[in-house]
Amino acid sequence: GGVRVLALIATGAVFIVWTRRVYRNLAPLGASPRFSPGWAIGGWFVPVLNLWRPKQILNDVWRATEHGEDHAGVPTDTHMTLLNAWWATWVTSIVVGWRVMGSSDESVDASTLGAMVLIDLLMLVAAILAFWVVVRLTQRQEGYAARLHTPSAGTHEWLTPGSADGAVG
Repeated sequence: GGVRVLALIATGAVFIVWTRRVYRNLAPLGASPRFSPGWAIGGWFVPVLNLWRPKQILNDVWRATEHGEDHAGVPTDTHMTLLNAWWATWVTSIVVGWRVMGSSDESVDASTLGAMVLIDLLMLVAAILAFWVVVRLTQRQEGYAARLHTPSAGTHEWLTPGSADGAVG
C-alpha cells in the first residue's frame, strides 16, 4: 500500500510539472492560453475544480498544436479521443474511489473488494493512457514548434517538456 501511494505521488508530481511546462509553451507557440500557467498546477489541487480544469489545460495544449497532420499523416484532431479517454478513465477511478471509501466500513466484503479491484484497473488504464497523452502532446508540441521555427538555442522562451525551468530544449 505504501509503495503504491509513493508511486502515485511521484508520478503525479512529474505529470503535473510536465503539464505546466507544455502549457507555458503555448505563448511561444503563438497561442493565447485561457488561464495562467499557475492553473496548470493549481487546477489539480482545487477541490471540485480539479474534475475539469486540468482537462481544459490539456485541451488548450492539444488545440494549439492541431494544425496540419501528425507524422503518420493522420489529421491531428482525430487523436483527441486519446485525451478524452484518459480523462474519462481518470475521473471515473476517482469517483468510484470516493464512493467506495465513503460507503465502506471497517470490514471488507466481496462487493467492496470488487470495487477496489475495479478502481485499480481503472487507474492502470488511466496510467497507460496518460503515458500516451504525454507522448502524443509532447510530439505534437515539438513538431509544431519545429514548423514555426520556434527559437531553441540561446533563448529562455521555449521549454521542452523534459527540460528544467529556464533551460533550453
